[in-house]
Order: sequence, then C-alpha cells, then structure tokens
Amino acid sequence: MTFAAPVETKSIRFRARSFVAFTLTPETPLSEWLESLDRWIGNSPGYFAGRPVVLNLNTLKPAVSQIEALVAELG
Repeated sequence: MTFAAPVETKSIRFRARSFVAFTLTPETPLSEWLESLDRWIGNSPGYFAGRPVVLNLNTLKPAVSQIEALVAELG
C-alpha cells in the first residue's frame, strides 16, 4: 500500500487598497471623443502624467478588438 504526501496549497492574499484615479468614459462617436481629448490634453500637457487612469467602457460595450484599438490609440 502506498501513501501520497498531502499536497500543500498556498493561500492567496488579497489586499484592498484605495486610490484616486481619473476615470475616462468614451462617448460615441469615438473619433470625436478622441479629438476632444487630444485638444484638452494639448491645453493641459502633463495633466495625466504619472497618475492612474481608469477607462470606463461600460456604456460603449465594445468588442475586445475595439478595446485593444482604443488602448493603442490612447497609449
């Protein structure tokens, strides 16, 4: 008869953090929203530099490929 050693499982620790971030919520038509954002950033260069930004796509419901394109455009 053979006995297997018990398998140790590592616990996962989750640490809650609060932070302040800018939330951008794109609107349709997306091209106009991006142009407006570019103008705004042009008037305030460095405003988002070093600051966390959250992209809220809840209202648009884009496909994964559209999200990738938007993030590439913003990056």
